[in-house]
Amino acid sequence: MAVLADQVSAPPHSIIVFNSLNWTRSGLVEFDLDPGWKIIDTVTQKTVPYELRSTKLSRRIRFLAERVPGVGYKVYRLERESAKADDSIETTTSELENSYYSLKLDPSSGAIRSIYDKELRREMVDTSSPYRFGQYVYVTGADDLPNRLVVYRTPSPFPELTPHGAGGGKVVSIVRSPVGMVAKLESSTTNTPCISSEIVLFDKEKKIELTYNLRKAEIFRKEGVYFAFPLALVHPTFRYEIQTTSIDPSLDMLQGAGLETFSVQHWISAREGQASATIMPLDAPIVALGDIVRGTFPTKFGQRNGNLFSFAMSNYHYDNWPGGEGGEFRFRYVFTSGADADPDALTRLGWEEATPFEIDEVTTQDKAVDFPRRFPPALSFVEVDRPDVLLQTWKLAEDGNGTILRFLNFGSQGGVVNVSIPLMQLKSAWLCTALEANRNAVPLKDSHRLAFEIQPHEIVTVRLQATSDRD
Repeated sequence: MAVLADQVSAPPHSIIVFNSLNWTRSGLVEFDLDPGWKIIDTVTQKTVPYELRSTKLSRRIRFLAERVPGVGYKVYRLERESAKADDSIETTTSELENSYYSLKLDPSSGAIRSIYDKELRREMVDTSSPYRFGQYVYVTGADDLPNRLVVYRTPSPFPELTPHGAGGGKVVSIVRSPVGMVAKLESSTTNTPCISSEIVLFDKEKKIELTYNLRKAEIFRKEGVYFAFPLALVHPTFRYEIQTTSIDPSLDMLQGAGLETFSVQHWISAREGQASATIMPLDAPIVALGDIVRGTFPTKFGQRNGNLFSFAMSNYHYDNWPGGEGGEFRFRYVFTSGADADPDALTRLGWEEATPFEIDEVTTQDKAVDFPRRFPPALSFVEVDRPDVLLQTWKLAEDGNGTILRFLNFGSQGGVVNVSIPLMQLKSAWLCTALEANRNAVPLKDSHRLAFEIQPHEIVTVRLQATSDRD
C-alpha cells in the first residue's frame, strides 16, 4: 500500500482512503489526528467534520469518507488551523432519532428497547420478549452428562439451561456526531463483568450499527454466549445469504441437514407481510432461530417466531472447541428493515460492512521530495458495470503469466459484464478454470476494456496479459 501511495498525487500530511470493492461507496474511517489539524476532501475542497473517539493513549478520530471510487482511492488532505474542536455534540435524551428510525434505549440491559420504522410505520422489536434488542445473553447449564446438547443421543435428556441476560447497565453517553447519533452503554452479567456497547444511528443510511466490546472470564464449565434480536414478527419466513446465493431454511435444506443452527455469510432476514428485518452478524456467523440452542436437533423446520439469536461462543463440544474462552472480544452487527428484503442490495451492504476502507497516511518522510506523481487524487483502477457482480480477487497468476481477476455474480440475473481497466494496456484476456488453466479467449473491446458472459450465482475467473511488465 505504501508503494502504491508513493505514486499518488498526495503531499505529506495526507490520508489516502482505499476501497477494495468494485463500486463507489461511503464509509467510516478512523485514525490518529493531533490537535490543530483539519481534514480536507481533495475532490470537493470542503472541510470534513469528524468525531473524537478517544484521547486515552492517542487522539483517535472518526469521519465519513464519501464516494470513494471502486477498486481505487480518494485523498484527504490535512491542514493546520488555529484550533479544531470535536464536531460532536453530547445530548441528554435517551432516545435516538433520524428520518428512518426512532430508537428507545434500555440502559439496564445495555441494549435497545424499541425500534420504530418510520417508513413502515411499525415497531420492529418484540417488546414482550424477555430479551431486549441486541442484549448480551450468557447461558449456563449442560454440565450434567449425558445430555443431548453436548453429545447427541436420542435417549439422553435435554440439559437444563439458564439464560442470564446482561443487566445493571447504564448509558455512558449519547452524542450527535457528524455521521449520526452515537450512544454508548455499559452492562454486565454472569462471568462477563464488562460489556461495552456502541449504537450508531446513521443520518444518511437506513441502518443501525451495533458494536460490543466485552471482557469475559475463562470458564471451563459448560457455557453459551448469545446476542438476542427479538423481532416483532409472529410467524416470519427467513432467508439468509450463503456463499453464492441466499436460501429459505424452511424450504431449501437437504434432507438430514441441521435445523437448529445456521451458518450465515453476511445477512439473515425475517419477513412477515409487508415488513422485513435484517441482521448482519459480521463476526459471529452462527445463528439460532426462535430459541437458543438446546440440543433439540429438529428434523423439520416448523413454525418459528421472530426471536433471532447470534450464537457467538460456547464450549459445549469436545472436538476442535476450546475448553474455555476468556479475554477481550469484539462483535459487530448491522440492522436494517424495509417493506421487502432485496437479496442483491443486502449482499452489497454485507460486503461493505465486512470490508472496511483501508488507509495510508503520507508523512513528510514518505515524500521528502515532492515531485509530480503518476496518479490523481482520486482514481478507480478497475470499473465493473454490474452492481450485482463482485470482483473478489485481483492477483498475480500462479504461473507468473499475467494477472487473475475472479468475479462473483451474487445476483439472480445473468448477462454481459463490462470491465474497464484504465491504466493497463491489455494484450489478451482468457476465461480460465478455478485452477487458472486457460479455456477460451475473451475478445478485447480495446486496449483497456473487455466483456464476458456470466450466469446467475456463477464465479468467473479471467486471466489478463498486459503489453509490458511495467503495466
